[in-house]
Amino acid sequence: MARYVLVTPYYLPEIAASVVLMANLTEDLAAAGHEVTVLTLAARGSHGGAADAGGNPRILRMRNPFSRRPGVLARALEYGAFGAWVIGRLLARRDLDVCFVSSNPPLMGWPLAWLGRMLGFPVIYNLQDLFPESAIVAGLLRRNGLPAVVAQSFEKRTYRSVRLVIAISENFADRVRSLAPSAAVEVIPNWIDTEFMKPIPAEQNGFLKETGLPGRVVALHAGNMGYLQDLETLLAAADRLSDSPELAFALVGGGGRRASLVSEAGRRGLANCFFFDFQPHQRLPEVYSAGDIGLVTTKRGAGGSSVPSKTWSIMACARPVVAAVDRDSALAIAVNESGGGIVVEPESPELLADVLRDLSRRPDRRQELGDAGRRYVLEHLSRKTITARYEAAFRSVSARR
Repeated sequence: MARYVLVTPYYLPEIAASVVLMANLTEDLAAAGHEVTVLTLAARGSHGGAADAGGNPRILRMRNPFSRRPGVLARALEYGAFGAWVIGRLLARRDLDVCFVSSNPPLMGWPLAWLGRMLGFPVIYNLQDLFPESAIVAGLLRRNGLPAVVAQSFEKRTYRSVRLVIAISENFADRVRSLAPSAAVEVIPNWIDTEFMKPIPAEQNGFLKETGLPGRVVALHAGNMGYLQDLETLLAAADRLSDSPELAFALVGGGGRRASLVSEAGRRGLANCFFFDFQPHQRLPEVYSAGDIGLVTTKRGAGGSSVPSKTWSIMACARPVVAAVDRDSALAIAVNESGGGIVVEPESPELLADVLRDLSRRPDRRQELGDAGRRYVLEHLSRKTITARYEAAFRSVSARR
C-alpha cells in the first residue's frame, strides 16, 4: 500500500469543479488500495478545525479564520496560513511515497518541492491554472509589474523542482516546457463522472421547476462569476436578445463579480436574466440539465491559461456548448473535435447573440450537438479512465524515489 498526501485548499462540501475532481481522485486512489490523506481548509463558513474525518481517504482540515473575509488581502493571508499549516503537517510525516499539490493556491509548489527534497518524498504538481498568466489576463496583475515577475519566478522554480508536472492540456504543457525545458511533463485532461453527471428530464428536474423557467429555452451559465469569465459579454448578448421572449438566461453561482453583474443586469433592465445561488453538489446534474444551452465565456487571451471543466459537465448532461473562447485554445479545439458545441469569438456579444438566437429556434440542432457531446465525454473523459492514468503516474513517481 502506497501512502499519498494530496494538498488542496478546497474540498467537499465546498462547491467548485476542482473540488469534485479532487474528491473523485482521492476516492479512486483509496479504492485502488492506497492510503490517502487530504490536507485542506475547513469549509468556508464553517467553524470546524483540523478534525480528522477518519477512514480512507483521511481528511485533515485547517481552521480557516479568513473564510468570511472578502478581498485579495484576505485570500493571500488564507493561502499563506494554509501553506504554513501544510508544511507543519508534512514535517511530521516520514513515510510519504508521493505528495500531490494542486496549482491552487499558487506559489505553493516550489516550497513543497524543496521540502520534499529535504525529507525524501517526490512532489507531483497538478497544473489546473496558469498563475500568474491568468491573473494578468484578468487584469489583476500588470505583466511587467513586480508581483507578476516574482510570481513567474516561483512558477519557473516550481516546474524545475517537482518530480512531475501533470498538465490538463497541451497548451499548459507547452507553457511548462517553454519556462523549464528540463521539466518532466505529462498531459492528463480533467474528467467527468458520467455515471453521476447525466441528463435529468425536465419533468424530474426539481431545480428547473424552482427557477420558474420551464417552457422557455434556457441559456445557462453555472459556476464562478469572476474576472476571467467575461459575463459582461453574456449580459450584452442578453440585451440584444430582449426581443426573443422564448429565450431566458440563468446564471447560477457566485464570485467576485456577481454583485456588479446583478447591478448591471438591473441597469440594463434585463427581464430575461435570472440569478441563482450555488447549488449543493448532489444537485449539479439538475443544474446543468436545466439549461437547453450551456454557456462558457472567457476574456480574450484567457484560452492559454484556463480550461473551464464545467464544459464537460454540460456535455455529460447532453446539452450543447456555446463557447466564447479563443479559437486556438485547448477548450475550443476539444469542443470542435467533440461535435458537441459551437465556438465563437470571445468578447463579441453580437456573435454570441446570433448563435443563441439560432439555437433557440432549432431544437433538433440542440439535440444533435448535445448527443455528440455526451458521446465524447463517455469515450474520452470518463472518470475511471482518467483517474487510472493519475494512479499510474503516482505509481511511476513513487517507484523512482
